Amino acid sequence: MRIQHKNPDDSTVEVSVGNDVTLGYGGTLGNDVTLGDRVTLSNRQIICAGRDSRNWEVLGLALPNGLIITAGCRWFDMSGARQHWTDNPEMLRKLNYIETEVAARKENVNV
Repeated sequence: MRIQHKNPDDSTVEVSVGNDVTLGYGGTLGNDVTLGDRVTLSNRQIICAGRDSRNWEVLGLALPNGLIITAGCRWFDMSGARQHWTDNPEMLRKLNYIETEVAARKENVNV
């Protein structure tokens, strides 16, 4: 399947997904799937805090070198995220959720 994706900067890229792709619990990818450098897929490393009021997906990525926060085109460590969104109570709640979830997963699973 090929789709057109519009980026936040209004540029457009073509995205393709191979045959037999299933994402979610027990996710699998079919034949001839290529992922970029440094890509890790694991339901234990991605914490979704949902979409904010601007419709950006807010994610925490628990990587070997630390926690990364992504939202829209932004990519921060936790302290940078808190500094950037210091006046945004909605985003601060989402950051609190991500930190809490990371701590809970470390107690139950090796993140």
